[in-house]
Amino acid sequence: MMNKVLAIFFLLAFLLHPDTAMAIEDEYIKNIEITEADINVDHFKLPYVAYLAMTITNNGDRKISNMAVEIKYFKYGDLLMHKSVIRDVLKEPISPGGTKKYNIRLNGDFANTKNEQYPYSSPDKVTDFDIKIITVKYR
Repeated sequence: MMNKVLAIFFLLAFLLHPDTAMAIEDEYIKNIEITEADINVDHFKLPYVAYLAMTITNNGDRKISNMAVEIKYFKYGDLLMHKSVIRDVLKEPISPGGTKKYNIRLNGDFANTKNEQYPYSSPDKVTDFDIKIITVKYR
């Protein structure tokens, strides 16, 4: 009887350990796909505004309630120019097997350029960008 209690205790300790939860979340990130992504700059607004337009597909079996993405901006091909993290990307959840399009306004911070989500200080140097999903919240 004591061996069963110890086995259950160690199993629960393993499953409830934070690293195990992160590993499960990392595995689920593979089910989410950004099928289309583009950055559109609206030059008609002053100051001009950049938007991240992307299509997200949930190929998993759980409903995604929110996620965070990392965007890397490159200049002259492969030179990293700026990196930013955007949290709370989703405005509404994505059901399993569902696809949604989002148009997210990228914030700027002229006082502290490290906080801006798009390199507004030198947008003409941006030649390419890369998006990576870093965290997912699901139900």
